[in-house]
Amino acid sequence: MIHLNEKNYSDIYRLEKQQYNLGGRVFMSLLSLSLKLGYFNVNISINRDEAKRKEKAANALRHELLVQEAIERRAKAQADYHYINSFIQLYK
Repeated sequence: MIHLNEKNYSDIYRLEKQQYNLGGRVFMSLLSLSLKLGYFNVNISINRDEAKRKEKAANALRHELLVQEAIERRAKAQADYHYINSFIQLYK
């Protein structure tokens, strides 16, 4: 039967516990850092995606307004053409 000196056993237990706690703290702090960095990266990418989406929506709206103006100018030009052409037909 092996008898351990109670003082040696308690010292070993205390040292193992300190190493575990230290390792646990280091592991948890690295894990926490990793999660924080991951959260930060996700936030950056979400913000960039949101900015790109807003920019695309603004560009689409600008394009739609330009198309609408072009359609109105074309309709006015066509109406002017028919108006002038009707006078030309009258005086032939």
